[in-house]
Amino acid sequence: MPKYPFVQYKVCPFECCQFGKWVTHSPLNVYPEEGDTSSVSFRIIPVDSFTALTGNIHMIRPGVVVVIRDSIEGFHPGDTLYTLAYGGEGNYDIWAHGKFDYVEQFWDTDEMTDRTVAVLVSKPLMIWWVRIKCRNSREGWLRLINTATSGFGIDEEIDGMDGCG
Repeated sequence: MPKYPFVQYKVCPFECCQFGKWVTHSPLNVYPEEGDTSSVSFRIIPVDSFTALTGNIHMIRPGVVVVIRDSIEGFHPGDTLYTLAYGGEGNYDIWAHGKFDYVEQFWDTDEMTDRTVAVLVSKPLMIWWVRIKCRNSREGWLRLINTATSGFGIDEEIDGMDGCG
């Protein structure tokens, strides 16, 4: 398994994700350095626009999935999978059986049913650091924490990051 934490560079982490002009509806702290929250450079207030230039995903800890029934993906009861990164469209980079794999999500994240094959027992900790530039030419980094149990989602309301609407 990869050493944690690790960074995936130049990543937009969900379907239709795009950099470019964004508008926030939530107050946002902007930090001078990626990965460092010890000081805030400035704040962006709701309805301000800015340009998202690039982003890096900091994987702090993997998600843990435990298999409880045989799966069509070839996993068996008792197998443990580690979700390493979300690849979009419901797909994940995982570590299982001592190797990397790329699979479509087949585990439940909420309630188990009689058809549950595997269950997420520990959510990954994934932080998206986004390099931005404001209209006044000030630059810095946003820290956006993935709060979704499946895929990628944030609590902040920001328009423009999702090209699908």
